[in-house]
Amino acid sequence: MKICSRCKLEKSEDDFYTNNSLDDKLTYRCKICTAEVYKKRIDKDPAVAKRKQKEYDLRGRYNLSLADYDNMVLNQAGKCGICKKDGKLVIDHCHDTGKVRMLLCVRCNNNLGVIENKPRFDRFMAYINRFK
Repeated sequence: MKICSRCKLEKSEDDFYTNNSLDDKLTYRCKICTAEVYKKRIDKDPAVAKRKQKEYDLRGRYNLSLADYDNMVLNQAGKCGICKKDGKLVIDHCHDTGKVRMLLCVRCNNNLGVIENKPRFDRFMAYINRFK
């Protein structure tokens, strides 16, 4: 059982989100209170809420700040690190080490994922060769 820091009610641990950076691995607010806080934030200023969420996601998934990400976009002139085309960019990273490499378009990132996975790449090549 845990007490929510917002509503002050004692609730089951299942009523809290996990957060591995905290001692008890659970968020301070319960899921209901967290949803209410985020809804207020979004209603107040959707653009700011979206930017804060992006910053939270970048920090949690890639250990990047929003400034780091913005610098990557500027350094790459908003283009894919492989094909150099404009468009939606995603963060490419090594799945073994977690190290961030560059921003790539979705197509290049997906293709890279196939190439990096040797068994899958071999199956793709076998498929292509079968129909030569």
